[in-house]
Amino acid sequence: MRGSWTISRGNRDIALALALLALQIGALFVLGQPWMSASGQLMLWANNPLSPETSQQIADWYSLSHIVHGFLFYGLLKLACPRLPFGVRLLLAMGFLFASRAPAWVTVAAGIALEALAAVAIRDGLILNILNFIHPIPFIERWQAGFTLTATFLPLPERQRRPTKQP
Repeated sequence: MRGSWTISRGNRDIALALALLALQIGALFVLGQPWMSASGQLMLWANNPLSPETSQQIADWYSLSHIVHGFLFYGLLKLACPRLPFGVRLLLAMGFLFASRAPAWVTVAAGIALEALAAVAIRDGLILNILNFIHPIPFIERWQAGFTLTATFLPLPERQRRPTKQP
């Protein structure tokens, strides 16, 4: 019986992904980012994209865009670097596990559905951002700006709503 300890390639890749995640968390801490939102609440979902809870909770409307980013990174890495080991591609584009396991048409359909949901719910999304970056379209800019005026969010449960002050 040998005293050596070996780790499988798959477990090594997972360990490296977790180490990379820990490194990112540490870097954010060093840069002064808080561990929790200013409210002190830990929520699974932050519904209001204009609130200070956005990007401070486990998930929010922009999480949809992060998932689509993972789909795109997986596809681009598979096309550009087909011989690159799975673990290396995972470390380059963490979050692409779904795209690596699902058929391409399912991934494309899920990406379109997530983008459509974000566009309908908060008038934002990766495709709209890229489009406005490459060539701003006044109609789309006006439509997106209307979001701040109409605040068309999905309804919140009654217990989470805060009373608004009437002038």
